[in-house]
Amino acid sequence: MSQEMSADLAAVLDRLDREPDRLFPHIRSAAAADSEYRRTPLLDATAEHSARQFIRLLTRAGRDGSLPEAADCRDFADRARDRAAEGLPVVELLDGYHVCLQVLWEEILDVTPPTAARELPVLAPRLFAAARRVCRAVTRAHEQELESIDTEARESIRDLVATLVGGRPAADLAQRLGVRLAAGYTVLALGFEPTAAELADDDLERRVAGRRKMIRIHDELGGATGDGALAALDPTGGLILLPAPPAPRRAHLDELVGRLQDQAQAAVRAGAARADRLEDLPRATTEARKLLEIRSSGTAAAEVATVDDLLVEYQLSQESAARAGLLAVVDTLRTTPELTETLGAYFACDFNRRRTASTLGVHPNTVDNRLVRIAEATGSDPRTSQGLLLLGSALTLARVTRA
Repeated sequence: MSQEMSADLAAVLDRLDREPDRLFPHIRSAAAADSEYRRTPLLDATAEHSARQFIRLLTRAGRDGSLPEAADCRDFADRARDRAAEGLPVVELLDGYHVCLQVLWEEILDVTPPTAARELPVLAPRLFAAARRVCRAVTRAHEQELESIDTEARESIRDLVATLVGGRPAADLAQRLGVRLAAGYTVLALGFEPTAAELADDDLERRVAGRRKMIRIHDELGGATGDGALAALDPTGGLILLPAPPAPRRAHLDELVGRLQDQAQAAVRAGAARADRLEDLPRATTEARKLLEIRSSGTAAAEVATVDDLLVEYQLSQESAARAGLLAVVDTLRTTPELTETLGAYFACDFNRRRTASTLGVHPNTVDNRLVRIAEATGSDPRTSQGLLLLGSALTLARVTRA
């Protein structure tokens, strides 16, 4: 305060500092009158200690005008972490402090003599600023503890997913985590495009954006799949194991990925494969990841790729002695971009030379000339069935492996 505190007001604050417990009946009455508190033990032994410290901190801040330092807030933060671990929502924790502040202020108004009343408008901001400093520390500690608990739980599930898809025994780990394993799973391999905020220059902004995206995705996943799904995700993607049987219908998978894309606020691509037994999970995971890789080379998002959708692409993407030769065919044309462009357009137009010419903005005779040059360069004539088969395979393989 700009003027020296009067002896009367100082005496009020000193008495409250010495006897904070005198406010406890009023705090209990305020809590009892509020239906929100009837299921919350506002003043158990731990809360009483916090309330006592809080009242003393506020009265001292009112007297000398100093804001609480980090050390002054440490005990409040520690108890906020304990409350988070117990499952007490932060809103109820903060309301407890607000009730204490309200009761303290009402008591000050009640017992301050008229001679000191003119000082109250200057005292109030000090009390409120000190309370705000404590509440910020409490909120931050509560959020950090919840994030830690959530991260630990998700990391445990991530370990379980890694064990399952790695083909290792997982029954003991699942039992320790309280997870009932399904007989089999549909493996959903996901890829998340970054949001604009995740591409920001500021590292903190990128990390916060990634965490927010994951919170939204996990919340949506929990609501859409219930407790049976097992997820191992990060801001770039990951795996979801959906219990089977029953096997999710294709429409259900597409709907789920669409909802996840809405929450990701960026494109989501997916590949899916089914494992009817736990022993089949390594194979199904490899298949789903390969389908995701193939799907990521295209433009379609929020649609789940299965082997039935991409029979040719999936088969061509497998390791074989023919891969190098097929890719070499495409490499032959890379030095002449108009030939590569023409061949792609020729396939896209179902081998119709006039539509191909219209797409490219050239004369049909130009298309014919370029097809001849493609045949000479690659040894495969796109005007024959055998040439179409080989060149189409080469283009498809290049697309799914070099995207």
